[in-house]
Amino acid sequence: MTLFKTILYKKIQNPHVVVLLILLNTALIMNFNFVVWQNLFSILSLSISIIMLIYKRFFIGYLLHFTLFSYYLLPHFPRMANHCNIELAVLGCFYIMALFYILKNKPLLSYQTITLLCRTTLVWVYFYAGFHKLNSGFFSTCYSCANFVHVQFLKNITGHDYILDPNVLLLLQVATIIIEMIVPFGLFHQSTRKITACILLFFHGYLSLIYYADFSALAVFLLFGSVANFENNKTEYQKTSLYVIISILAILIRSMLLHANTTLANQCFIFGIIYNVGLTTWVFYNFVHFKKLKNTFTKKHYTIAFIPFVIISLWTLKTYIGLGNCANLTMFSNLITLKNESNHFLIDTKNTKLFQYEEDYILILSIKGLKYKTGLEHQRLPIIEFKYLSSKWIKQNHETISVLYHYQNKTYLISDLKKHEYSKSDWWYQFVFFRKIQPINKNKCIW
Repeated sequence: MTLFKTILYKKIQNPHVVVLLILLNTALIMNFNFVVWQNLFSILSLSISIIMLIYKRFFIGYLLHFTLFSYYLLPHFPRMANHCNIELAVLGCFYIMALFYILKNKPLLSYQTITLLCRTTLVWVYFYAGFHKLNSGFFSTCYSCANFVHVQFLKNITGHDYILDPNVLLLLQVATIIIEMIVPFGLFHQSTRKITACILLFFHGYLSLIYYADFSALAVFLLFGSVANFENNKTEYQKTSLYVIISILAILIRSMLLHANTTLANQCFIFGIIYNVGLTTWVFYNFVHFKKLKNTFTKKHYTIAFIPFVIISLWTLKTYIGLGNCANLTMFSNLITLKNESNHFLIDTKNTKLFQYEEDYILILSIKGLKYKTGLEHQRLPIIEFKYLSSKWIKQNHETISVLYHYQNKTYLISDLKKHEYSKSDWWYQFVFFRKIQPINKNKCIW
């Protein structure tokens, strides 16, 4: 017990570890896509984060805040934003290493291994995000998510709608694939590590101006872990506290914009601008003076680093065997995995599907009695997903919910969803997450 208390209140001596934990903490509080910042959780989270700016070397602060976030996120796994799932996995690793350190009074993993784990995780997250985009939908001129993202950026800047020239759009589509599938591998090489990190930071600075500042904050954490020299106890990393303060300021201002009833696009744009001020300042002070880190890895290090590759591959490639196609790096990819409509250039799900949950779907004609719009009317939805959602709806709503739907060439009316068999969901449905199936030839960009 004495050892436990000693370690909890002991200061973290390595400054690079402190910065890494601060960046992870910042990535967590940036989770606007999931966390409702109007509740008690937000007040506790921001308060702890502000206190940790002063007592940033104390391990107990990170343990407390990470536990708070784990408690909030874990019940929703994996039905949350991709970066939330990744952060939850990182927190799991943190707890394992922290427990080992508390019990043994020595680190579980070497700094070299942690560096390689960060690189491997980041590279394969990028790679698979790009891999899923290798489909006819992403390279279309009508509904491509590349068009959606860049047009939204232009609209945020000018306030006007645009139609991209097909040649410009093709260039942006190809550039996206290159940045996600090829560029990140430069992190593995000493000579290309700095330029690779800078390209990826610029890429995320751009994405932050649209909707994705929270994902950018996670990327900053992993990029720092990929390039930092943890063996050097003399830190050269500056302005980290300023980066956190500006991030918190961005969160507070977005909260005010939310109460002012501004549009989501405007909220995210202003949020991204403020966040980018902190990001740019931090990058300028740290990456200008970046020193190359020599590769001193052994076979043992690479064996351990192989673990995230396996986990990420299993997590994301389950899409092609029929175990869910959402919240596993397929976001904004235009990917279709339904057997008869599969659009990936390299994988045809007619040949790879082992489970037929997605093929057993209903066409929802109308839903009445819900407190909010679902966007599911005139859309197809796997029955397993409909059952999961139905079980949630009847817990959230007091009115009688009725559903008109089409299934196997017949039309059915559920007058009271609460009394229907479709309102019953098995526990494992939560882990098989499907997105809605859009009408044929209307593959619009959706998350």
